[in-house]
Amino acid sequence: MPRENLFAVKPIAFRFSGRKVSGIDASADTVDREKPPVLFLHGITSSSSRDELYQPFFRQLVAQGYRVIAFDQRGHGDNPHEFNAKEMTQDVLRALRQLKRNGVHHVILAGHSLGAVVAVDALASNTRNDIPEISALALFAPPNDLKTNPLAVVAHTALTNLPENARLQTSGAWALQKIYPLLDPANRGLQHVTRLLHPTLTQDGGIQARFLRVTNPRSFAEELIKFPVFTEAIAKLADAKRLPPTRVILGSKDWIAGTINPRERRTI
Repeated sequence: MPRENLFAVKPIAFRFSGRKVSGIDASADTVDREKPPVLFLHGITSSSSRDELYQPFFRQLVAQGYRVIAFDQRGHGDNPHEFNAKEMTQDVLRALRQLKRNGVHHVILAGHSLGAVVAVDALASNTRNDIPEISALALFAPPNDLKTNPLAVVAHTALTNLPENARLQTSGAWALQKIYPLLDPANRGLQHVTRLLHPTLTQDGGIQARFLRVTNPRSFAEELIKFPVFTEAIAKLADAKRLPPTRVILGSKDWIAGTINPRERRTI
C-alpha cells in the first residue's frame, strides 16, 4: 500500500473566545519526530476539514513524515464564530499556545491566501513569549493589500452601500455583477469569482459562498479590509528580528490574490 494512504485524520479541539472549535490532526502511522508539526490556515471561502482543495497537500506532507494540524477560521466551515479580522489573528496565537501547553515546542506555520496574511499578522502582533518556536513560515498566494485587492474592493463597495437594514433581494452574485465590470471591462474577474464562489443568499439576508458564512454583509465587508498589508507585516517581523525562515509562493495571474510587484518581492 502506498505510504500516503497510511495516515489517520483525528479530531482536535481548540477553544477560542469561550467556544469550542473543531479541527483536524493528520499524521502517518509513524511520524518523523525530527520534523515540527505544520499548523495550516486555509484561505477565504475554504475549510481545512471539508475543502477537498487541501487534501492532496495534506497527504503529501503526511507522506513526508509531517503531522498536519488545521482548524476552520471564523466565519468558515464548522467554526461557530463570526468573521472578525482581529480575532482571527488572535485565534492563531491561541491555537499555538494550546499546542505548546500540550508539549509542542516547534511549529511550521503555513497559510494559503487570506490564511497567509492571518499567519503573518498573528506573528507580527504577538507580544508574549508563550507560543512554540516558529521553525518556518510557508505562505501561498497571499493577497498583499486587501484595501486594493479586486475581490475585497468589490465586496466592500457593494456591501457597504446597502441600506442599513436591507436584504439582498437577488442572487449573492449581484454585488459582483454590479461592481466588477467597472474594474474589469473584459469581465474576466466576474467570471472567475462567480465560478469559484457560487455565492447564494441565506433566508435572513446573509451570504453563503462555499464554506464562508456571512450573517451581516456590511460587517463582513468592513472586517475584510482590516487585515494589514502583507509586505508591511513581513517587514515588521524582519525589523524586529522575529522573522523565521520564510518561503512565499506567488502566482503570476491570480485574480483573488493579485500579484506582488518586483520591488515588494525584494522586500520579502
